[in-house]
Amino acid sequence: MNAVRCILGIFIVGLVMSPQPVAGVPGTGTLLSTVKVGRWVQLEGTLQRDQTVLCSEVKILTGDLLNDDWSIRGPLRAVDSKSHRLTIERFAVSLADDVEYDDPTGAMKKFADLKPGMILEVEGTYLKDKSFFAKQIEDKSARAKTKPALLNKIQIVAKAERVDTDRRAITAMGTTFVLNDRTQIKSVIK
Repeated sequence: MNAVRCILGIFIVGLVMSPQPVAGVPGTGTLLSTVKVGRWVQLEGTLQRDQTVLCSEVKILTGDLLNDDWSIRGPLRAVDSKSHRLTIERFAVSLADDVEYDDPTGAMKKFADLKPGMILEVEGTYLKDKSFFAKQIEDKSARAKTKPALLNKIQIVAKAERVDTDRRAITAMGTTFVLNDRTQIKSVIK
């Protein structure tokens, strides 16, 4: 009986983790329609000239997500030492006084160690005034050496603010992610 449960569990996990089709794209289903306003999602893609993001991957997240589980990963564009703020791609980020620095190499320990061009992941809270308040900063620059595509991609974990199934777009943290026939949609337990 335990072997049957194990096999069934592996089958269900395989279904949950497998890429899902995009609504409105030929040969696909309607998983996009399951994304509702307020639902946690992880969105990844490339910023376009019109400030939308061409979305390469959507993960619909379930599980125990708290209000400080928001995150942004992307290239650090600017460091403002006077205001103690960062710009990661297009997102302005304020830092907590006791922000935690996490770097696998140990080189990033304080604000002065942050340099434009680094790939950072910040975790914290997206506030009602559309600003981001970071409690943790992690240097992901080493991953960009093995995955150069990260240099041009942004990834956010956020609550969906708007879902437009006709346009195939999800807006989160004030940014519209536009899906196409190459976008992978997954449902994951986090």
